[in-house]
Amino acid sequence: MCWRVRLVNALDPVSDDLTVDHPLFSLGMKDVLNSIMEATTKRGVISNKENKEHNNGNFMHSEEDNVEFPWIEVLTQKSNHNSSQKENPSKQSSSNRWVHVDPHFEVNDQPSLVEYIRGQNYLKQKKSILRKKGAMKLVSFVIAVEHMYFGTRITDVSPRYANKWSKTLRLRGASATEIEKSGGDCSNKWWSKTLKKINKHYSGSTTNQKPIKSPKVSVERKKSGEQVLVIHDSSDEHENVEEEKELKSSKMKEAIPTSKVAFRNHPLYVIPSALKSQEVLAPDAKKRMCGIFKGEIVYKRDDVSTALTSKKWLYKNRKVRASELKHPAKRIKARKKSPKKGFQPLQNYGAEADETQQDLLVASIANGDFETMDDGMQHLYGIWQTDPWSPQYIGPNDDIQVNEYNNVELALINPGLIHLDLHRISLVAKKLGIPYAPCLLGFEGHGGNRTPTIRGIVVHEHNVDILREAHTEYESQIVEDAYKRKQDEIIRRWKRLVNGILTSARLKREYEKA
Repeated sequence: MCWRVRLVNALDPVSDDLTVDHPLFSLGMKDVLNSIMEATTKRGVISNKENKEHNNGNFMHSEEDNVEFPWIEVLTQKSNHNSSQKENPSKQSSSNRWVHVDPHFEVNDQPSLVEYIRGQNYLKQKKSILRKKGAMKLVSFVIAVEHMYFGTRITDVSPRYANKWSKTLRLRGASATEIEKSGGDCSNKWWSKTLKKINKHYSGSTTNQKPIKSPKVSVERKKSGEQVLVIHDSSDEHENVEEEKELKSSKMKEAIPTSKVAFRNHPLYVIPSALKSQEVLAPDAKKRMCGIFKGEIVYKRDDVSTALTSKKWLYKNRKVRASELKHPAKRIKARKKSPKKGFQPLQNYGAEADETQQDLLVASIANGDFETMDDGMQHLYGIWQTDPWSPQYIGPNDDIQVNEYNNVELALINPGLIHLDLHRISLVAKKLGIPYAPCLLGFEGHGGNRTPTIRGIVVHEHNVDILREAHTEYESQIVEDAYKRKQDEIIRRWKRLVNGILTSARLKREYEKA
C-alpha cells in the first residue's frame, strides 16, 4: 500500500553487574541487540489458552504470563486548513506524524497504553478499547527500526510512550540531580552517540558505496477516491525535525506527581514546600500554574531559579540593584561565625555609635556585602533583582581598590589590573616603589575551618613588564648570592680542615719525643 511503517519495541537495560552470565562475555557487541530482540519475540508467543479467551470476547492476562508484543508506527500526513488557505488551496501546509498502531490488541494512536500492556494490567471486552487497570511497567528504551532505501535507521521514541518521563530517566541510570539539572533531557550521552554510530554504519557511509536517495512522501488519490500516502523521499530532514519537536513536547506531558517526595528534583513540576534553601520562584510564576497538590500550587520547574547573596552575584557578573537590597526574595538562617579569640577593641564609643554604624552600612552596600542582617538571617536575591555588572576599569593613575581585608579577589579583579603569581614578587614591587595589593585566590577547607589563600600580587597593567624584568634580575641575583655564599662556605671548611691537619702535624713534631 506504499505506507511507511517501522517496527517498534521496548527494551529493558542490560544489568551492569559483570557476572559470568553477562551477555557481553558470550556475545559480541553487534549481537547483543539482536539477542535482546530475539528474546523479546519469543516472549510474544500466545498460548492456546489465551487464544481461546480472546475468541470468547474476554481477553485478560494473568500475572504468571510474561508476554510482550512489538508494535508498529505508520507515517501519516495531516493537512492544516485555515481561512486564508481555503481561498487558495495550493498553499495548504501539511505535517507528517508517526502514529502508534498495535495490530494484536487493536489499539490505534494510544501510546499511553503501552506501559499498561507491558505491565499486563489491562482489560479488553469484545471490541472496546483497552482500559487502564492497575500498575504499569515503565519503559526504559523504546526504539523504532525502519528499513529505508539507503539502509536501516533506528530512532529513540521513548518519550512518546513514557507516561512518567522522569521515572524513565531513572530507569536509564540518571540520578535525581542529573534529571533536575538537565531539565528532563537524557543525561546518557553514550546512548545518542551509539544511535548515531549504528545509523551511520547501516546507512552505508562507512563503506565506499554511496547511499541511494529514496523518493519523497506525498498524498495521492486513487480512482476510487481513497487517499494514500506515497513514498518519494525518506531522507527528508524536515520530517526528523518535526518528530524531534513532537518527542520533546511529549516529555512535557507528564502528569503531576501524586506524592510530595516526587516533587523533589522533578524536572517539570515543583511545589513551594519542596524547594531547596536557595531556590525561589519567579514573581510571575502564578501566571503559569499547573494545578494544586494538597492545597499547594504546582508550578513549572522552569520558573525556579537559584537565589544568591549580593556578594555572590558579583561572581556571576551581576549586581543587585540598590532599591532591591531591602527587599530580598528569600531569607534563610545565616551560618554562625566562630567568635574571634583574644581581646577585641570596640568599633565605636558613646554618641558616635549611630554615625559609625551608618558609615559601615554604606560601605557594605558599596562592596556588595549587604548579606546578613542583625536578625541572624541571610538575604538572598533573585536574578530579576540584578543587573549586568562588571568591575570598573582602573587606569594607570588610579588607586588599586581593595576590600575590607586590604586585598583583591581574583574572581573580581578590575580591568586594567594584572595578577602576578611569582615568588617574592612583593619584595621586588616594594623595592621599586610600585603600588600593589595582595591577591586572594579563594578559601581552602570547609565548614568553619576555611582559611584564605593569598598568593601573588595585583598591579597596574603598565607595570607588569617592569616587574617581570626586575623579578628576573632579582631572582638571578639571589641565585648568584646563594652560589657565592656556598663557595665561601666550602672555602671556609677547607681552610678549617687544612689548619687542623697542619696543627696536628706540628704537635706531633714538637711533642713526639716527650
